[in-house]
Order: sequence, then structure tokens, then C-alpha cells
Amino acid sequence: MPADIERLVESARQRKGTGAPAMLRAYLADWTVFLQWCEFRGFSALPAEPLTVARYMRFLIDRPVELIVDTYRINGMDVERKRTEKPTHANTVRRHLISIRKAHLTAGYPDPTNDVNVKRVWHGIRVERGTKPQKQKIAVKADVLIAAVSALDAEYRTAEALAAAREQPGAMRAAHLLRLRDRAMLLCGWSGALRRSEVARIDVEHVRDETEGLQIDSPLSKTNQTGEAEYVLISRGSNRAYCGAEAIVEWLAAAGISEGAMFRHIDRHGNLRNRIRPVVVAQIIKRAARAVNIDPKTVGAHSLRAGWITTAAVAGRKEEAIMRHSRHKSIPVMRGYIRDARKWDDHAGDGLL
Repeated sequence: MPADIERLVESARQRKGTGAPAMLRAYLADWTVFLQWCEFRGFSALPAEPLTVARYMRFLIDRPVELIVDTYRINGMDVERKRTEKPTHANTVRRHLISIRKAHLTAGYPDPTNDVNVKRVWHGIRVERGTKPQKQKIAVKADVLIAAVSALDAEYRTAEALAAAREQPGAMRAAHLLRLRDRAMLLCGWSGALRRSEVARIDVEHVRDETEGLQIDSPLSKTNQTGEAEYVLISRGSNRAYCGAEAIVEWLAAAGISEGAMFRHIDRHGNLRNRIRPVVVAQIIKRAARAVNIDPKTVGAHSLRAGWITTAAVAGRKEEAIMRHSRHKSIPVMRGYIRDARKWDDHAGDGLL
């Protein structure tokens, strides 16, 4: 790989690249597939001819289902991993094109995906196969959040009472801390309109207690990859039982955390462990949804962020204020949430029958 591409790989590893790290990893994986495909057929991958890219697109769409066995060398031992290759959806082809474009522009070559013939093939693929709309998770609005937090609270209190009856102090402490941690995590993620990676990355040092609420400094986020100064304000709620700021303070006091990761794993004896991973945030919101009989497949960690934005839009908050809090850089993206929240407002069909 050319030196420019090597730097792009290292940039992604160091989380300093342009764009979200997860998306960068996907682009780099797609680029590797393109490199291997070109090498096997004797085509130049960098720079690539437009015809090569067009053929690659058809390959992705038409390739047969095949079991592939990859062999890796780990700690001096050969390890095999099986995977299945199959025809790619049009949405994935788009991502492959982006990876090819980024690699060429990074290396200083003309973008072959901008060629008119590549665009014609791409249009034909979309007409032939269609594009699949992304499945959006539902937005957890304020009323659903309150019900879910209450139901999850009840589950933990039951577990705590059961542990007390069995005289298991470690299990009692674990249930108690899990209740406070998960309550704080849900209310913090919702009130701050935070992404799951942002919730998991919060350190106690990032939190500043002020009269009006909490200021949480955000070192890095999906839209802030350079670590520029950015913060989120969590105001004190009128209902103390569901106030994100109060929940965080209560959790930190009970857990005795004064530095380092704010949200941590808790073992069955009530001992605090290492920082939670972002996926844990999604698991907790799914558990909370299940507690109020909501299909957990329909919700995810982003449901908290979307829920706050939707609730704020329905409450009539100004777009500028919503964007300032959610830290959206794109007006169309943010308006997508608002459009969905207000889709029945002033509907032309109201009262016609």
C-alpha cells in the first residue's frame, strides 16, 4: 500500500481521522477487498481505471454465495476463520465506492468513481436492485423514558430485596449499584442527547457541578474527531426522581467514584470494574424497553438521543437551541428528527371525513 494509505490506516487506529472511527474501519475493510480483487485479476487498484471500478461493482452485485476460510497467524499458531461471501446490496456497493474514492483522493489521484460511465453503471444497479432504506430505531420520548426507568428500577429493587432475604450482602450491593448506574446512564444519555460512545467515554473529571445543572465536557465525538473544546449541559429537572443531573450525583456518591471512568462494570459481588463499553449502553436501553413491554429490537442507544430531540421539537423548542444541545453539524440531518416528530402537525387530511 502507498505511504499515503498507510498513514490513513494509522490515522484511523489513532482515532484522529476524518469521520467516525467505526465508519473508517468499514471503509478500510472495503478497500482491502478491492485491493485483493484487483490483485487476483491483474488490475491496478491505485490508480484504478473507471472500467475496473465498474467491473468491481458488478462483481459485488453478482458474486455467488461461497464459503471462505481465512487463515491468520496469531501467537505463532495458524487460526482459521470461516465467512460467507454473497451478493452485496446496493447500499453496501455505495460504501465500497466511497472507500475507493477516499483512497484515491488521499493518494493524490483522480477519483475514478466520478467517471460518467461508473455513474451510469451505478444508476443501473440501483434501478435493477433498488436501495434499502435504513431501519431507524424508535425515539424514546420523555413519557416512555420515565416508564422504562421506573420499571427497571422496580426490577433491581426486587433483586435487592431477594438478596437481602437470602443474606447476600454482595448481591444486595450489586443490585443497588446497578440500579443507580443504569438510572444515571439512561437519564444522562437522554438529557444530554448523547451517543453511546460519548456516554461510555465520560470521566468524572469531565463533569462540573453548577447551580443550573451539570456541564459535561466531551473530548471526542462522532462529529468532533479533533478534540476541540465541546460540552453538554444537563439541566436540573423539575421532577427530581427523573433528573439526569441528580441521578449522576447520586450514582457517583454511592459508588464512591472520584476520578476516572464514570460508568463502570459491576460484578456480582458489587465491586466496580473497568469502564463500560459503548455496547453496554445499548444493552441497558433494550433491557429497560423490555421492562415496559417494548420490543428490544426496535430500540438502541441512539433511541435516547433521538428521543430527546423529538421531545424538544414537540415541545416547540427552537431549532437553533436543539442543534446547540445535540451538537448537530448538519441542519438537514437534525430536521429529519423534527420532521418525523411533527409529521401529523397541520395534516391536510384532518377533518375531511
